[in-house]
Amino acid sequence: ERYVNDAGQSPADYAETFEALGKQVISQQISNVTICCNKTVVTHDGMYKVYAAVQADVENIFEAADRSAAANKKIMTLYDREKFRANYDAEIDAFTKSQGK
Repeated sequence: ERYVNDAGQSPADYAETFEALGKQVISQQISNVTICCNKTVVTHDGMYKVYAAVQADVENIFEAADRSAAANKKIMTLYDREKFRANYDAEIDAFTKSQGK
């Protein structure tokens, strides 16, 4: 959404396509994550809750998004790799800062 707005396009025209692309990339990349740690707890009603921390390589995710965007004809009319990369890096930095790292 941020990328579409920065590119000066109407979000309505491309937002759904970019969102679908993002979901596709994440679905493909989810197999390349590592579980860093996990914790299982039993709740007061006897149910189990499992917390897991996963680690993913942000460069692999960007490259997969880049390849997918380049392969999509509708997105290619708008796609600027450098601008997309700058937005991607800014979002990763913002997330990292929000996590206190």
